[in-house]
Amino acid sequence: MRCDPSCLTCFGRADNCKSCQLASKRPYLFGSSCIEECPLSYGANSGVCHKCESPCKSCGIGPTVCESCDGMNGLSLNLGPTCVGSCPSGFITNLATGDCEGCGAGCVNCDKIDQRICLKCESKLKLLKGVCISDCPKGYLANFDATECISKAQKDVKVVYFPWLALTIIVFSLSYVGGKTKPKHLIVPNFLVMMGVVENLSLLTQIIMTYKFGTWRFIGPVLVAWIFYLIGNPVFTFVFNWKIGDVDPVFIKWQNLPENSVTKKILLICGSTLSWKFHKLLYSHFWGFNIKQAAFKEPTVFRSTQKWFLIYNCIATYSIVIFLNFYGLYDMDWGTQLYISFIENVIICLIMAILGGWEQR
Repeated sequence: MRCDPSCLTCFGRADNCKSCQLASKRPYLFGSSCIEECPLSYGANSGVCHKCESPCKSCGIGPTVCESCDGMNGLSLNLGPTCVGSCPSGFITNLATGDCEGCGAGCVNCDKIDQRICLKCESKLKLLKGVCISDCPKGYLANFDATECISKAQKDVKVVYFPWLALTIIVFSLSYVGGKTKPKHLIVPNFLVMMGVVENLSLLTQIIMTYKFGTWRFIGPVLVAWIFYLIGNPVFTFVFNWKIGDVDPVFIKWQNLPENSVTKKILLICGSTLSWKFHKLLYSHFWGFNIKQAAFKEPTVFRSTQKWFLIYNCIATYSIVIFLNFYGLYDMDWGTQLYISFIENVIICLIMAILGGWEQR
């Protein structure tokens, strides 16, 4: 059986429609007929007319998605897809149309269909699920612009518990085993050498986490602390060469020996980029490898240089990180990678400051 032109599908008779041609002049199914538009107090969804439910006088895609209100129970004003008795704060009441116009309190831009959904808030307010609030609730963080609250769960897909502290334990274990199996291997200096890389990467991880979480009040200070840390490395190499490498005749003789060329390159590259603590390889006998202990005419100059740069690290990096992270532990909630990063960097900075001081005692 061939259906009526307006019917997409039919049953029994050609004009008994089951669905309508949406591209035709009569796209809406009402009963078993295709019509041009749904009657008053009916709405349309997927080409089918459905009866609106009170307080809707006319409705959209659902029977309770109101486009106008019937005034029952005093609900005569249309606010988005709902009916209200009076317009909330921030909205303007238009009695002629029966609509609440504009956006809610604190909102400068809202959804065109549902004005209850805010899209942009006034300055100093933050957007959370379409509502403007002054402060983000527990479990949420403000973005960098401080215009929106974002769920921590949305930012922190997977938490890895204390990766850098685990690596610190592994590094200490390696140095301890080295000290027990290689008689000349110095446990603490070689631990500090390897930890120079770990503390560098741990700080970098926190910077990435603060950027990811949008915690603008933390990223500035920790970035400055990390930059101070990096600056200290080439400066140490410069001071070392100025006070020792270019003037100490005994050390000059040592560094010119062919067997010490690799050590010299390690100090120049790693000591200037990753950590100045790589210069401790000059006396630490790292795992008994072919790193001959350096000789100095004035060994106290090298020791004094290390001492002053440890003080520099403590003031310019460790103190900033420790203070900032203690504040972060107080200010934020447990359960995110950033919070774990705060704990790790406090402990690592304390370890490096205490052991560095102990070695220079």
